[in-house]
Amino acid sequence: MLRTVILPAAVTGAISFAVGFIAPVFLSNSNLGPLLGVFVTGPLGAIAGALWGIVRVARRSDGARIGALLQVLFGAWVLTMLYTFLIISLSAKLTIAAIALQLIVTAAALLFLYHPEISSKLSEPVRRCRPGVIAAMILIAAMTAFPPVTSGSGARGAQAVPRIAFLLDGRLDSSRHQPLLAVHKSTLVLEWLCVTLLLAGAAIVLTNVNRRQLFRG
Repeated sequence: MLRTVILPAAVTGAISFAVGFIAPVFLSNSNLGPLLGVFVTGPLGAIAGALWGIVRVARRSDGARIGALLQVLFGAWVLTMLYTFLIISLSAKLTIAAIALQLIVTAAALLFLYHPEISSKLSEPVRRCRPGVIAAMILIAAMTAFPPVTSGSGARGAQAVPRIAFLLDGRLDSSRHQPLLAVHKSTLVLEWLCVTLLLAGAAIVLTNVNRRQLFRG
């Protein structure tokens, strides 16, 4: 099962990495151009390939394997969030690629949880949690696009600092000047954790309710 997920991830990741690494050599004068393959196209291609493999295998799997594939899908989402944290530490502008990856994972989760050939094999608690899962993933992507901010290294004096800012806000750009704003990464991670914990709590409640109903029945 894992091979059918890892193989497409490796193939698409390698192709995407090659495109992102080689193309900037001919299209960009910057020495940092090939890093596009390392930090953007390579990870995007690898995760996208893994997600395609997960959904493809799930359509042909029984209920027992569906649970294992759901765990793999969750692992892909965790890797995506770690990738997002890494990229946002490097560049606010590049984090748009991480948000795109979050949305790809969300689309894969939507297909996995609601595809007719897969949803019928899911347990009742998982089916009940589906709307919350998708809503939480979309909310986290929105939080990442509009993160909490603090004063940047280029800020001077008692300049007013907004609570949140869009990632493409020029005040976050550190490529040409010292940024006036900086993403408050610890607060952003705390927001992610709060949404995740709320979803986990709701899942536990729904699971307990389902068990009580089965026991009474």
